[in-house]
Amino acid sequence: QMIPIMFAGAGTDDAYTPDHGVDGAFGFPSFDRIYWYLPAPGESYADHAADAEDDGALSADHSGAEVIGRLLVADFDGDGLPPRSGSIIRITSTKPNTPNDTFTFSTAGFEPTESTAQATTDVLELVNVFPNPYVGTHAFEQTRFDKYVTFSHLPETATIRIFNLAGVLVRRLEKNDSSQFMEWNLQNEQTLPVASGIYLVHVEMPGLGTKVLHLALVQEQQFLRNF
Repeated sequence: QMIPIMFAGAGTDDAYTPDHGVDGAFGFPSFDRIYWYLPAPGESYADHAADAEDDGALSADHSGAEVIGRLLVADFDGDGLPPRSGSIIRITSTKPNTPNDTFTFSTAGFEPTESTAQATTDVLELVNVFPNPYVGTHAFEQTRFDKYVTFSHLPETATIRIFNLAGVLVRRLEKNDSSQFMEWNLQNEQTLPVASGIYLVHVEMPGLGTKVLHLALVQEQQFLRNF
């Protein structure tokens, strides 16, 4: 939260009476200028708010960094009153960005850290399956026989066990490659299409831990060639 400070202009002490003429804000009368500061070290917005409520003035140190200077609020209606409810307020800069502007970012003083625990947490949170739910087909399937879902963000080595809600192991998949992805063709261990329903997916990742996913499948009507 920044600290807004309004300086009384040369006209009147009432902040809501425009002190600046038609040259104040792009051809419109404007209220007094507002400056925005970050709290100084050791201070907070609450400290300044309490200070203002105590005697109506700000007596605390305002040595924090100035963020926005000379912000003018135009009095478009010319009635000397603040904007009415429902008004649309646009903030226009007199120094807009141009194609020739250059922005520089520095990481000086930043010390990178490595956390195995954080890396493990990140991997476990990202592991997922898509599309979920699977409803009949999806856009990347090439033919009606090319059905699959994809597990993502997997480590190099992983074991995926897929169970139905009765706890019966439907399919076991072993992954051992550098890709983060692995597909399941929606078939059981006997290469028959699995039924529609909710499946529990147990993903075991050596050295990282395990994660359980829920996968919903809605299959098309099946026409099996082999029984």
